[in-house]
Amino acid sequence: MAVDNDRLMEFLGRFVNALGATVAAGNIVIGQRLGLYQALAQGPTVSKEIAIMGMPLATSWGGLLVGLYGYVLPFVLYATWVAVAMWDLIRQESAPLPHRTRWMLVVLVVPFLGPLLYFAFGRSPIPRQLRLVLTAGGVVVYLLFLGLGVLIS
Repeated sequence: MAVDNDRLMEFLGRFVNALGATVAAGNIVIGQRLGLYQALAQGPTVSKEIAIMGMPLATSWGGLLVGLYGYVLPFVLYATWVAVAMWDLIRQESAPLPHRTRWMLVVLVVPFLGPLLYFAFGRSPIPRQLRLVLTAGGVVVYLLFLGLGVLIS
């Protein structure tokens, strides 16, 4: 039995349209039950606070700076630690491959602590003082901004 491609495409087009209408109808029902349409009918509400992902960030410029450091710095530190640890493991060609692979898994699988464990116990050729500044220094700067944020708010 031969398949008529034109009829098949027509059927698939109708099916996708019907599926889209079904999903849209479901969204309308959910919106009605949650009261979203009533809230939209009342008009927009504007907050005087700056928020990231729904959490208030700051109401002043100083608070904004401290808040941004509080939100962004942990992610920047983690990304930096992972990148430096991976770069360090890749360039250690004299170390056995299983050793490097195990540490790569620790760095990638254990969030935040993995890179710190590698820098502390992984026999990295990076000088100890630089590893300390990279890890402890970043944590200290974050804690300073966190403390400053508590004092401001």
